[in-house]
Amino acid sequence: MSNSVWESRVAPPVAAASTGPSGDKRGATGITVRTPLPLDAAEQQQLMDVLAQRFGAEQPVVFEVQPQLLGGVWLRIGDRILDGSLRGRLEALRKQLK
Repeated sequence: MSNSVWESRVAPPVAAASTGPSGDKRGATGITVRTPLPLDAAEQQQLMDVLAQRFGAEQPVVFEVQPQLLGGVWLRIGDRILDGSLRGRLEALRKQLK
């Protein structure tokens, strides 16, 4: 994953999750990462390192591929969902235009 892709598509949802209103890590019981294309081992490790720093190394991370996301990344951290996917952004835009 190129650095610009990381900064524009992956980092914002991770940053949003780590700067939420509570900042409480106790509710997290695992992390699910969904992307439209498979991440290679280096990309997975890079993302796991950042998530471990933000949410604790003990959090298991599951990677899933969902082509319908179109681009970006979708995260579930405990009971919190952060949708940084292109599909999520298009859906939000559609709702705003109604």
